Amino acid sequence: MASRASRWRRPVLVAAIVLIALLLRLRAAFLLPVDFDEPTYLGIASQYASALQAGDLWAVATLDQNIEHPALVKLLYGVELAIFSPPSPGSGGAGGEVALQLARGLSVLFGSGQVLLLALLNPLAGAALAVHTMTIKYTSQAYLEAVPGFCALLAIIAFEKYRTSPPPPPLAGKGGWGVRWGVRSVGWLALSAIALGAAIAGKYPYAVVGLAMLPFLPWRQRAWRIIVAFALIALATFFILDPALWPDPAGRLGRSLFFHPLYSQSAQVTRFNLPWWQPLEYLSQPVPWHPGVFYVGWDGWIFLFGLLGLPFLWRHSRPYTAWLLIGLVALLVWPTKWPQYTLIVIPPLCLSLAYAVTDVAHWANERFEISDYLEPFALPQYTWVLAGAFALVIAVVFFLGAFLHWQNNLGWLQINIHNSGLISNYVQVLAADKNDRLWIGTNAGLAVLDGQTWAAYTVESGALPSNDVRALAVADGTLWVGTGHGISTFDGSRWRAFLAGDPGGPASDDVRGLAVAADGRVWAATTAGLSVFAGRTWTTYRASNSGLPSDLVFTVATDHAGRIWAGTDRGVGVFNPQTQSWTRYDPTNSGLQWPAVSTIAVDKDGRVWLGTLGGGLAVFDGQSWQSFTTANSDLPWNTIMSIAASPQGEIWLAADLPSAAGGNVARWDGQNWKTFTTQRSGIASGSATCFAFDQQGRVWIGMRTTGLSVYTPR
Repeated sequence: MASRASRWRRPVLVAAIVLIALLLRLRAAFLLPVDFDEPTYLGIASQYASALQAGDLWAVATLDQNIEHPALVKLLYGVELAIFSPPSPGSGGAGGEVALQLARGLSVLFGSGQVLLLALLNPLAGAALAVHTMTIKYTSQAYLEAVPGFCALLAIIAFEKYRTSPPPPPLAGKGGWGVRWGVRSVGWLALSAIALGAAIAGKYPYAVVGLAMLPFLPWRQRAWRIIVAFALIALATFFILDPALWPDPAGRLGRSLFFHPLYSQSAQVTRFNLPWWQPLEYLSQPVPWHPGVFYVGWDGWIFLFGLLGLPFLWRHSRPYTAWLLIGLVALLVWPTKWPQYTLIVIPPLCLSLAYAVTDVAHWANERFEISDYLEPFALPQYTWVLAGAFALVIAVVFFLGAFLHWQNNLGWLQINIHNSGLISNYVQVLAADKNDRLWIGTNAGLAVLDGQTWAAYTVESGALPSNDVRALAVADGTLWVGTGHGISTFDGSRWRAFLAGDPGGPASDDVRGLAVAADGRVWAATTAGLSVFAGRTWTTYRASNSGLPSDLVFTVATDHAGRIWAGTDRGVGVFNPQTQSWTRYDPTNSGLQWPAVSTIAVDKDGRVWLGTLGGGLAVFDGQSWQSFTTANSDLPWNTIMSIAASPQGEIWLAADLPSAAGGNVARWDGQNWKTFTTQRSGIASGSATCFAFDQQGRVWIGMRTTGLSVYTPR
């Protein structure tokens, strides 16, 4: 009975480790935001899918994008998309979400498979790889790491099987070319060559494994036929699995390989100014970017004990030792220091740690007979079964929690400085133009997203008087930009600035809002009055020369009748250009519950929505007023920082806590308010500041500290 239990112990242990790895990776796949390169790889996969669905294999081979990486993993993603046929990931909606999860699912499958291979070799090493956060991250996202990582580990495992299989004696008189190897050992070597070729066809850095195996090929036995066959099989596999090479093998391979030295000197890399030792920092700490996604952060300990275990790894396997050392040197020498590259050395690090721990434990047991002391405290076999079952239940509960979180996240996308060309995570204002370009005002300048292309305009580029962009308006092909130090316009080719100190300039350089009226005049809300530009100079309205309640103007908007609404700290002033008359509204004669009006929007039916800094919302339909506060509705807070009306008639608002950081986004559908929180949606953490709506129906939400949240209504 005891022997039967011990016989099953290792397979059960391996299965438990793989299950843990699978659950952790699935959880990460559900929770992690879209990362920098995922849209690129999914876009290429979508093109592969279209070609495969059309039966055009030549289009697969001639696709000439993302040449810096081989095609295998992107092609596998494309096969998935071709089978399940979701809409293009660039189109938004559920199709893009399904495409992302399909690709991430493939990464999870191969990432868990890598854990299985290592756990079969050494369960402790497999357990370390299962919980390694950097490995979990990049084998749970639609990146290129999981497939070549699996293939590289398979290649060296098969190579070690070949090395430890004793060959039969050589045939007499045949010399080095006549060495006869057993069918099983040659089979392991062939599998190793195929897996190596597949690993390199997934991503070039995994050729490190081939370099690690190279010194241990049968050079001394002069088995040239074996060595040549190994190299040819690996090269043939690489060529077959990278169809991008088929039209022009030498030319495309050269372009692909020579891309990397040039890319390492590009602004996209040099702007991060990462030191040569940056990979060591990645290895010495858990993933710092996604709090709440990973349960344990043992990466630093795995790295430390993996290095200390090098002598033990050398004793057990020299090819694995060579893999680790060559990989570390490659990471330090290679000029591009992205964190995902560190995954090439994680498996031998985990194996080094495992051999060190087990060898030291065996030595200590033999020297001090520790097992004899622990024997009276040994637990019955069923205790371990119960403990494992309990751990499994806990893991499933957390996994289900992650799954529910993923369901809430459907339709949401987060964009920040780490995964896009956004220049700052502090987004202050948004505007979408008729060409569906999104203009993004931040505290570090103006960014624009045109499809998949990003551009930036700053003081340094000569475009803006200040990088503190607070207001945007687009009309008749001209972009108006309000900053903390003046106004700029851009007609598509030339920038022009307007400063308060210029003759005929605006009232103040401190601009809080912009609006373009139906007659083409531009209105600017400033801290010194309301200014209007009629083509040559600015005219300013103040409390002293108009019906404006105060000179401190927070916001400005135009309604369907052409009237100008200016929100101030003492109510709202409404200017009628036709009659040249003013009307004032404050808490004494309107539905306003607070005098300070911070934001104004006009919906498709012409109703004017006014947000206040303490009294919730007031709505005016031209005849009567309606108020929304926390006392009479589901409004989350009474401090309203931004309001926007969607083309569909929904009202979106950003509400802040009255006296502390933080807030919520809410949506009015005509009947009810719905609040979006980080717990019940995929919105980024922090306060929202602004909204914009594109032609695809998506809602773009600017955040105070976390960039952009994009919502595609389902």
